[in-house]
Amino acid sequence: DDVFIMSDDDYRPLFPMTQEVFFDGDKYRGFYFYEMHEWRGCQGALTSFDRGVHKTLQFCEENKYPTMQFNSHIPQAIEKAVFVEMVKYHEGIETMGFDEWSIYYNYLMAHYPNKVSFCEYKTLNWPGSVTDWTMYCQPGEFMFENYYSYVYSTRGLFAGIRSEYNEQTLEDNKRKMKLVLQAREQYNRNRERLTWYYENYRKKYGECPVFCITNVLETEQIFLPREVELVKQSCNRIDLSIFGIGEWKDAPQTIEFMYYYVDRIGRELQNGKKVEAATGDEYMEVPFVAPFEAGKYTLCCEVKIGETSIQAQTVLNVIN
Repeated sequence: DDVFIMSDDDYRPLFPMTQEVFFDGDKYRGFYFYEMHEWRGCQGALTSFDRGVHKTLQFCEENKYPTMQFNSHIPQAIEKAVFVEMVKYHEGIETMGFDEWSIYYNYLMAHYPNKVSFCEYKTLNWPGSVTDWTMYCQPGEFMFENYYSYVYSTRGLFAGIRSEYNEQTLEDNKRKMKLVLQAREQYNRNRERLTWYYENYRKKYGECPVFCITNVLETEQIFLPREVELVKQSCNRIDLSIFGIGEWKDAPQTIEFMYYYVDRIGRELQNGKKVEAATGDEYMEVPFVAPFEAGKYTLCCEVKIGETSIQAQTVLNVIN
């Protein structure tokens, strides 16, 4: 067809669709979910998805195209003639590992701005969990579900809901949308509390809470705030700055960062996570998953750089 719907096989409609979903008047709807300059990827290990985004951003910048991210896990309308034109205009583009969604819609906006309307995406389960990454857009309604089997597992958000199509699917979809919105609302409340912690810390100590790994003081060190406050069971993505000189910049090495908690009677809790970065990076984003019970804990951090191992710890207050 001259115009067709491009979709992966795991994008599920949440209710019956008409072609008006894909058109804004006489324009195509291009559903974006991020701006590529803002996309950090999976901290600790870049995926092929992340590498494709970074390569696509470089391509768009070199060609002075918009840099919105359209791989929104949602079906979208493609005009075949424009897609073929794009491939011919940028010879070899199909072998470069770029994101086909973002390449096409940014090309469309640059060359045919009257044909496209940029819209915020409306995808359920992208991200698969509201804590997977900080959302650039937070859709208030959903049209399609990005299918992940794990969310239907016994510990998943959709536990007890059947994943295959059945006579209850439309009602179940409404229930799933409500569950996702509730989870996101809780996540946003936790982020607001973390922001309050930063502000209150500055007032209390007259300095910013610092999470940092550095070698500028003659030896490798970890700096942590005097105390940290988190909401119980929350996942908190916190930037750990990397500030290095000398070999850290000239010949980057792998940084292995791990954290864990110790309760008041000395028991180590299994909430910890290992994250990797390089000494030449500016930061690593660490998902601190808080203990399940309120109380006072010790946050213990360990860093390994080559043969060097360093530790630091601080007080952790977990609140309801």
